[in-house]
Amino acid sequence: MAKNCIAHRGDNENFLENSRASIKAAMELSAHGIEFDLRHTKDGVALVFHDKKLKRVAKSRPGFSCPLKKKIKKVNFSEIEEKCLLENGETIPTLEDILILTEAYDGHLFIELKDMPSMETLDLIARARSGKEDKTRFISFKRRYLKKAYKLKDKYPLYGEIRMLNINVFSPFAGRGLGLDVSYFGKHFLFWAKWWKKEIGIWTVDKLSVMKKLFKKKVPFITTNRVTACMELSTRY
Repeated sequence: MAKNCIAHRGDNENFLENSRASIKAAMELSAHGIEFDLRHTKDGVALVFHDKKLKRVAKSRPGFSCPLKKKIKKVNFSEIEEKCLLENGETIPTLEDILILTEAYDGHLFIELKDMPSMETLDLIARARSGKEDKTRFISFKRRYLKKAYKLKDKYPLYGEIRMLNINVFSPFAGRGLGLDVSYFGKHFLFWAKWWKKEIGIWTVDKLSVMKKLFKKKVPFITTNRVTACMELSTRY
């Protein structure tokens, strides 16, 4: 049975979410997997960032005014690079930065698409994750974002093999042809989801009592902010 504890935005219990520090810490913990978010700038550069705007976890570089309240999709990467830092003092990581950082990592990468991926982004992932299809997952609330990757399967066979999980609230029937990453599981949910042969993940699980239930039910992926506790618990099942 797979016991896969997925570090939500890296080890964000101890480090700033989606930062190099949080991703590196999750790897050092030997987390079973790491989840991070992708969002694109106006000129199509993929940032590892969750929110639509920078203001919650970023700040201005000394002597500059970072466009904290503007939507990322309306700001060019060069302006963000020049004027902005994360609250922990790091530069805001790009997808390329994190793919290089995780190159030797043997766990799963869960890449959440927060907006439509550019062709440059999909080309970059295809090159970096070639041969690691079984350890790569795309997840998104929007099926059309996942479908853009899947349509490239003729150019990159990898995209025909990478599992894609539609993020949903609780429906075991959603996401035709896709797996599911859900925030709720009812009494009969897992039965029907398995009946429909869907790969399942549950997000975001921080209570140990819920983790225990999921391990007992043999859920493949548990995305959590408490990855150390999850991994320790997983050894008992």
